[in-house]
Amino acid sequence: MAKRKLVCLFISLLLSVCASATSTGPVRIDGSNGARPLVAALAAAYMESHQGREVDVGVGMPSRERLAALDQDRIDLIMASHGLDEQALRAEGYDVYRFAQMPVVLAINTEGNPMEAITTSELCGVYAGEYNHWSELHGPELPVRRFARPRVEVDMEVLEARLPCFRTLTMATDVQIKERSGELAQALRDTPGAIGMTTMTRVLASQGQLRALALDGIRPDRTTLLKGDYTLMRDVFLVARPNAAQSVSDFLDFVESAGADVIIKARAMPITRAAK
Repeated sequence: MAKRKLVCLFISLLLSVCASATSTGPVRIDGSNGARPLVAALAAAYMESHQGREVDVGVGMPSRERLAALDQDRIDLIMASHGLDEQALRAEGYDVYRFAQMPVVLAINTEGNPMEAITTSELCGVYAGEYNHWSELHGPELPVRRFARPRVEVDMEVLEARLPCFRTLTMATDVQIKERSGELAQALRDTPGAIGMTTMTRVLASQGQLRALALDGIRPDRTTLLKGDYTLMRDVFLVARPNAAQSVSDFLDFVESAGADVIIKARAMPITRAAK
């Protein structure tokens, strides 16, 4: 009798583990607010093509809280962007998946502003306060409204890495700093004359309220991204616990395969496992 009970207990535990591994419950994702629009687009496409599956994408989580949330099973995947220490995370047993690159763009509010391009020198002049009206840059009679992310955030890090004048730039006193990328994108949409750094995904989501400027004659479109001509790019990652549930693996497989079309439509570049 005791032996039979032990066998039943073993089978019960085995079934419990299997059920967990094959769970089709909601995949919970949170982390970088900047990566959210792209991950949300992938989640929507996944749920449309996989009836009965659910992916919940959070509104953003501070970087210092993400690993704890993953370890405590409050989320299933971390969405992160740029500057991630992949080697250290893998050494700790996490599965780190770099699946896309998003272009960082200089976007303007389109209301009354038909400008299409800017040079690096002009851009640095704008943020230094040397240009205060768009007419000084052959644009409309419209005040320049400057927005930026903190220097420790991803978009500014990308600009400083690629544009030498940004590294030593003293910002004009009227530059409005937005802590979250979503807040900056909203400010750009709400403010005529605005300029700020954001992602092409957010520009496309603005439905024409924002326009990405060509920088030094290079526009962030599919051709320049494929050729590598546009270099203001930020990596996008998903991070999972080891031995993640089957539902998590299924979503990651979708991102790797059919998700590539969603990534391209969002004006980002997919990264296949073979290219990593």
